[in-house]
Amino acid sequence: MVLGKYAEADVEVIRLDPADVSANRKKAVNSWKKATKDDALAGKILDSQVAFMQSLGLL
Repeated sequence: MVLGKYAEADVEVIRLDPADVSANRKKAVNSWKKATKDDALAGKILDSQVAFMQSLGLL
């Protein structure tokens, strides 16, 4: 397991509560949209990633 190698190297692995992650994903989309700064290509990329996350049931 990859995470075991990090633990062996004294790297602290932080896991977020799945409920917190789920509750905040939709909020994150607004931040992602702001980060595109109305750039057409960045918006297109974001739209594709959002669609992909929706297809996985993550959004």
